Amino acid sequence: MINAKLPTSIDKSQVDIKIDQDNKATIKPIKNSTKYKGEVIVTYNLDTKQTLETTLPQVQRNLGTIETNGQQLTGDMINAKLPTSIDKSQVDIKIDQDNKATIKPIKNSTKYKGEVIVTYNLDTKQTLETKEVK
Repeated sequence: MINAKLPTSIDKSQVDIKIDQDNKATIKPIKNSTKYKGEVIVTYNLDTKQTLETTLPQVQRNLGTIETNGQQLTGDMINAKLPTSIDKSQVDIKIDQDNKATIKPIKNSTKYKGEVIVTYNLDTKQTLETKEVK
């Protein structure tokens, strides 16, 4: 991974990379290197966030029918239809038009990056309650 990030001007066959702790790596020449001497410590940041595009594949972006029971559609209703693989505390839902919603990571999300658009169908019919008549 670090090797891929080195400048193209570095002859990668002439260096050894040792991964240290705390997001640091030591780069030094191989024994008997004809090109380099000395060593350098580099720091790096790991991006461990998952992309929502990967976490919520295309086949799972149609949420099916959402029953609103005559109520206004809410983000919670959409949230309930998301797969359990999504950490719902880490996403915001913006209801768009035409039975679509945008799923984005919350600000300062530690888990996700990117965004996806999901689709759904609405069932707005109210369910009649059964009551016993005396």
